[in-house]
Amino acid sequence: MNITDFLPAGSLNSEPIIFVILLVSIVYYYLKTKYSQLILLFLVSLFFLFSINNYNYEIVLAFFGFVSINYFFYLYASKSKTTLTFGVLFNLAILFFSKYFIFSLEILQIENDYKNIISFFLFAGVSFFVFSMIATLVERFRTKEKSIDFLVFASYALFFPKIVMGPIVSLNTFATQFHYKKQNEARTKLAVFLFMFGYAQKTLADFLFLYPNLVFSTPSGYAGSVHIVSIFAYSAQLYLDFAGYSLMAVAMALFFGYYIPQNFNRPYLASSITEFWQRWHITLSLWLKNHIYIPLGGSQKGLFRLYVALFLTFVASGVWHGVGFNYLLWGIWHAAGIMLHKSWKLLGLKMPDFLGWILTIIFVSFGWILFIYNSFDDLNSVVSNIFYNFDLSILPSVFYSNVEWSICFFGAWMLILAPTNFVQKFKKVIFNLPWALQILIIAVIFYANIYVKTVVVAPFIYESF
Repeated sequence: MNITDFLPAGSLNSEPIIFVILLVSIVYYYLKTKYSQLILLFLVSLFFLFSINNYNYEIVLAFFGFVSINYFFYLYASKSKTTLTFGVLFNLAILFFSKYFIFSLEILQIENDYKNIISFFLFAGVSFFVFSMIATLVERFRTKEKSIDFLVFASYALFFPKIVMGPIVSLNTFATQFHYKKQNEARTKLAVFLFMFGYAQKTLADFLFLYPNLVFSTPSGYAGSVHIVSIFAYSAQLYLDFAGYSLMAVAMALFFGYYIPQNFNRPYLASSITEFWQRWHITLSLWLKNHIYIPLGGSQKGLFRLYVALFLTFVASGVWHGVGFNYLLWGIWHAAGIMLHKSWKLLGLKMPDFLGWILTIIFVSFGWILFIYNSFDDLNSVVSNIFYNFDLSILPSVFYSNVEWSICFFGAWMLILAPTNFVQKFKKVIFNLPWALQILIIAVIFYANIYVKTVVVAPFIYESF
């Protein structure tokens, strides 16, 4: 028996992990200096990294090696473009070996015994780590800002709220907040409020996972209408899962006195695919814009360069998300949508916002099919059933035989599509409730989450990216 058998699984959706972090945040404010607080934050982040990687100390040691090498590049990136280039290539190599090395060998049909070596690159959140480090090196090169010490740099790289699923936060954003933290009741109340909403969204997302998971496992066995329902269920689940995590991450950062940006702004209310990407995974969109789209010329180098920049930016987004041709096709799908919308605007054509919203939500939701299936046979089964075996008559029996799930499905979309002013008023009412009632609501949400976990255990979807 190993000591790790008694340790909790690492996730912001794990009640023991949440309890440990909240206890540490209380101790945090009794410390007397900013460095003692930073060391405690560093240690709790280290514990979180250790737990999220299944208590594999080798992966954690490899992570520290990557951080140390990046710190070296960081120190000298302001003085030399060559150093910056090597630093960026080093991080891209981490991303390649973590995701695409074995995939490339399989495509080339080359036998490999590299799994033990590659395992060092497979730490949770590798994609977010790589993009954060690249942004840090580029920012250092461009601004020539004064360097910070290794502890602050490592604490930023390790900062547990954002390490696994973002948001992608700049080093400068973190470092400028490095000062002694005092307990602040208003900040704590905001953190509790955001965590409560994020945790509720994650709980709802987990329950939504139940029925689509059955359909996705055997795509040829269901009518097209069932696939449509499952696709929209997954679309809601993915948003609630990721946006829920993002709110929980913001809340956890606030518990320790740090502010990190929210990553979503109600993207399914967007009336165009361009607006969708301004609202969805905002920090990733900004990273892609600043580090790929603009350097490729953006909108300043003519129409041809504009389309090339858009295409390559979204291809890079697809490749970043995961391994397989399905992710590449997902990037191309969104590139085509963005390019079509850009052409529409350049031609001076207009569309009613309502029609634009309908087309956007359909376009985005059907694009998630490429997230779900990595087999062309499965994709062909889904598309064939949608076009040649739709069978709308089966839907009532689907909803009636899954009453609890159906209530969650329609409730989720009502929440997602509710008018913004209504949502703001609702949040204001909850935020102004007495502490006792807020704690009661949190207890109910925790109970609901525990109940859902007795039926299905669904990890955060973006943890795999």
